[in-house]
Amino acid sequence: GTTRRMEQIIMFRLIIILSIAFFSVAAAANCNIPLKTDDRTKECFATSEASNDNSFVCDTSASWMHHVGGSSEWAPATPPRGTGIHEYAAYQGVKSPCLENGYCAGCDSPEGTYICSVKIDPEDCSVVDVDVMARIKQQKA
Repeated sequence: GTTRRMEQIIMFRLIIILSIAFFSVAAAANCNIPLKTDDRTKECFATSEASNDNSFVCDTSASWMHHVGGSSEWAPATPPRGTGIHEYAAYQGVKSPCLENGYCAGCDSPEGTYICSVKIDPEDCSVVDVDVMARIKQQKA
């Protein structure tokens, strides 16, 4: 009687604790979008302009370098939930403000010729805007 009831209470509490832990981890997961190869972003970043030796890609919303020109390494877009829309922009014509992917103060307002950008909403990992008009204008010039 009493022992059986205690086991049920303990089991119920364990299920609640595990459920909260599971949903907390699931809710905290960030996006993980490979900028150069994702179908939604490659129109901007898989171009020769955005991936040549004299270009770089920054998350200008978070001061984060995602690609240094001349490197084959691309950091995925991982904007944290609750931080608003993140803009990932490609520039060329000047040396990259940082030498490796990761935090980069120079990504706040990068110098160089703007090529294209993608905006990502971290709440649902949706791509809310792709701007390739500057690249298209450069190609026509």
